[in-house]
Amino acid sequence: METERIDRVLKRVVAGIAGEERPAVGLDVETLWSRMVDDRLRAHTYVNRVDRGCAFIRADSAIYLQQLHLNKTKWEKEFRKITGGRVRRIDLSL
Repeated sequence: METERIDRVLKRVVAGIAGEERPAVGLDVETLWSRMVDDRLRAHTYVNRVDRGCAFIRADSAIYLQQLHLNKTKWEKEFRKITGGRVRRIDLSL
């Protein structure tokens, strides 16, 4: 096993604590979203983008947006668990 300098280890640890962007290896938020929601919601919603730990989810009508808001905390917890904290919250809009 190769040893690593302490300053490199500390930089990596501090970067993780500070919430700096980490590479999203194998992270496909669109696929995760399609697996989390049912078929009806999947047809009317999509992931617009992911930026700084926030997934921006769009709905095509106010009815589906309201349904998204009802389950927002559940999906945020699921995103945090599956992505290891890379996606910490979701933003919902039309």
